[in-house]
Amino acid sequence: MFVWRRKAKEGLWDEAVQWIACNESRVRVETRRIAGQDFQVWRWIQEDPPPTEIPSSRQPLSPGGQQGRSQGNWHGSVFDHYPPEITTKVAPPTGTPSVCIRLKNMFEPIRKMSENQIHELENAVLERCHPHGAVVHVWVDKKSPVGCVYLKMDSLKSAMECYNVLHGGWYKGKLVTAKYIPEIKYHKWFPTATNAKTPILES
Repeated sequence: MFVWRRKAKEGLWDEAVQWIACNESRVRVETRRIAGQDFQVWRWIQEDPPPTEIPSSRQPLSPGGQQGRSQGNWHGSVFDHYPPEITTKVAPPTGTPSVCIRLKNMFEPIRKMSENQIHELENAVLERCHPHGAVVHVWVDKKSPVGCVYLKMDSLKSAMECYNVLHGGWYKGKLVTAKYIPEIKYHKWFPTATNAKTPILES
């Protein structure tokens, strides 16, 4: 009787799992070894704080601008010496895969960031992501105390490939970490990114 009732509610359970995966950024799926077997478990994580400054009028970097390049300030990854199968264990993705990503530790807190510094950071992200897909939105949170930069890719495949090269990457001697941000939350923070489809080019 119990087994029959459980099977009857499997569809409802699957819907709940899918909803949490798409809408709840505070739950992370991890693999844990229990009694010698690997199980997928949920882990409750801290809520994502919003950017320190929500953009109102400033548009992201426009394609083909004339600002300075980042001049090759990326220098490999902390995971370069790990084989892929080990990397997935020591550096599992943070958050459910999404086309939106937040980078931390891209820069030191600056009292007043210049436009050139903002464009250099934007170009650095575009440079790193370009081989893997198109960036359609990028935002430098210039007042962030932890050096955050936000970006949105054109597809989930592109975002996952970019996550792999961004997370654990070295930029100007700083170790950058990445986290997936749910699209609903990202679009709430950055309304102009909701319908963004035009690739942003390095300038």
